[in-house]
Amino acid sequence: MAAEYPPFFSYKDLTTYGGRDIGFISQPTGHARRTVGTWPTPEALADRLVQAMSEAADKEPDEEKRGRLKTAASWFGNAGRDVLVDVAAAVIDRQMGGA
Repeated sequence: MAAEYPPFFSYKDLTTYGGRDIGFISQPTGHARRTVGTWPTPEALADRLVQAMSEAADKEPDEEKRGRLKTAASWFGNAGRDVLVDVAAAVIDRQMGGA
């Protein structure tokens, strides 16, 4: 994996005459984190929010609230997906120090 591009991590190459040895691995990249799902993407956050709304609707005892949650989850999962992705992107940008 050390030769992957874009890279997944930084490493210290301790190449010896007998072969290649990696001394330590550090600083996983954003590419690595996105690959394994630990770096938030707007799309992943949108999917998680829709899933959470659906689960909340399934657990909601009040019929009116349950209906509203199901409607919201359905809309954000379909027609409103672009809106939700844009909001998630803005949240990520702000958390990462953006404007």
